[in-house]
Amino acid sequence: YLSSFGGPGTEPGKFQTPHGLLVDTRGEKPVLLVADRENHRLQSFTLDGKPIAVFPAELRRPCKMSLRGTELVVADLAGRVTILDAKNQVICHLGDQPDPQMRAQNGVPPSAWKDGEFISPHSAAFDRDGNIYVMDWLSAGRITKLAHAP
Repeated sequence: YLSSFGGPGTEPGKFQTPHGLLVDTRGEKPVLLVADRENHRLQSFTLDGKPIAVFPAELRRPCKMSLRGTELVVADLAGRVTILDAKNQVICHLGDQPDPQMRAQNGVPPSAWKDGEFISPHSAAFDRDGNIYVMDWLSAGRITKLAHAP
């Protein structure tokens, strides 16, 4: 055991449901990115837990993150996937769920699913070709593959 950090709160360095971790290697030094889900933001820390920055980045409820080059994909439990650039600025939102009542809902039946619209993205990952795989947190289970468009 080395140390712990964080705790409940809204100020920098505190969390409301931390839900994803990623060692971000896009900068000069690696940093730890934390998806601070219920504070609707990402936070960065040194690898020994000192707060560096807070990135609201127009996120609703960020979960799992994945890197490819300088791009970061963030699964946003509230119905979309967001791609950020090297400075954690929004490049785009994908599959935005237009019905707020369907966002972050586990029990939506397959008959209500629409291709191209997410409901509860809980995880997103790049493959080596830049395609993105998204896992919707749905009781019936759904994985979506988004093709990289050069």
